[in-house]
Amino acid sequence: MSATKSDTPALGGFDIRLVTALLLAAVIVGLLLGDPGTRSGALLATLALVGVGVVALLLWKAEWSVPLMLVAASFDLGGRIISEPMPLTAYQAVLLIGLASWALRLLGGDESARPRFTLIDAGLLLLLGAALWSLPFSLDKGDTVMAIARLVFIYLFYQLTSTFLRKQWVVDVSAAAFVGAGVLQALIALAQVRGASIGNTAVRVGGPTSPLRGSAFFDDPNYLAAMLAAAVVVAAIKVVHARSLRQAIPWLTAAGVSALGVYVTYSRTGLLALAVGLVVVWALAPSGRKRWVFLAGVLAVAGIVAANPEAVIGRFTALTDVDSDQSAATRYYMITSTLEIIRDHWAMGTGLGAFDMAYPAYRIAGSSFSVIRPHQLPLAMWAEMGIAGLVAEITLTFAVLRMAWTSIRIQGPSVTPHGIVDLLAEAGDRLTLGQKVGLAIIVSYAVGSLFQYFLYIEYLWFGVALLAGSTIARRAQSSEVQDV
Repeated sequence: MSATKSDTPALGGFDIRLVTALLLAAVIVGLLLGDPGTRSGALLATLALVGVGVVALLLWKAEWSVPLMLVAASFDLGGRIISEPMPLTAYQAVLLIGLASWALRLLGGDESARPRFTLIDAGLLLLLGAALWSLPFSLDKGDTVMAIARLVFIYLFYQLTSTFLRKQWVVDVSAAAFVGAGVLQALIALAQVRGASIGNTAVRVGGPTSPLRGSAFFDDPNYLAAMLAAAVVVAAIKVVHARSLRQAIPWLTAAGVSALGVYVTYSRTGLLALAVGLVVVWALAPSGRKRWVFLAGVLAVAGIVAANPEAVIGRFTALTDVDSDQSAATRYYMITSTLEIIRDHWAMGTGLGAFDMAYPAYRIAGSSFSVIRPHQLPLAMWAEMGIAGLVAEITLTFAVLRMAWTSIRIQGPSVTPHGIVDLLAEAGDRLTLGQKVGLAIIVSYAVGSLFQYFLYIEYLWFGVALLAGSTIARRAQSSEVQDV
């Protein structure tokens, strides 16, 4: 099969794809016209044209759905297209169109579009099974059903992205789109703290007179901070692997802008995720550049602290200040409360998405009354989905670690390891750029998940998909070389 044929479905050729494009475009236009009282004619026309263009692009090359979803997801609630009769965001629209285009490719016999299953798929399917396991005894069956539906689409998102991220050009474009989306949202957050009335401007550090926390279009500034921290890490990896200063400058600029965005969110989760993520950047740097990366990291941290030492150090020290910081106290007290919920619901869980129905009875005095959603994902998965959730969590963690470890051990100049320490030291020389970016995103979000509930965050699963897709592509390439 030629490269051209492998990228397009062979379903009766152009006619069927044109008809499908027109039908999907008509649906999008109809949805956009569904609420004419709140939109001007010019905006409706513009959105309709954009919708038709996106449909045509994705039917031509479904691979473009990956970078487009990464950009659309960064607008979160601000990307909502319609609210009635059911909410539909720009991200969801791109995902649905991308899935339709992918299905056409599969029906057309395109081998390059066929998914490749790994142990990560087993973990995700176990996660779906755990969600179903929690349904019969759920404290809120309606929310659990909705949560299960969200998990189904998370798995479809993972399958779609991991399939197309086997292609290097999709990896490159997606990384650029992710970092670019981070820069855009960081600029919006910076504009918000300067007084711009755009996006979510309702969250402050403390009372009504305290500093505004940049949130861009995210409902929670911690979610924006986690995304920006991951964007900084990805840009930093690109800087480390740049072949010239000219290549490095755009990524270095993007990393700086995104880092400023993390700062104005005043998010301790974001700062911690960024700090650990930068350690991963150093660990995965080529052996010849590790020393320079370490020096640059030290200088960068020193510069950030010197710019506003009281604010930076204060946010970190507040992580353990449960006496005077109610936000920190709530997180720490919630750990105890969650463990008690696990003790009483260890088998079936409270039901996925129904944690808030059980939590008030376990709330500890001193924690915030307004916070009832789980904030520690590793514990919440067991609390909500019972023992099945714990099994799924362990399987997923093992699958990711196994894929990373196997890639480090097998790939590289020497198949025979010199020991675990030496092998880890060679990780920067053994992994591909896509694998490094995927691992860095996973670690960054994993750290953040100790304080936030990131189960449905697409960027976490983008990192997992990037690791899987790049690993599958590397193995296929190695097999072809061996065959030759």
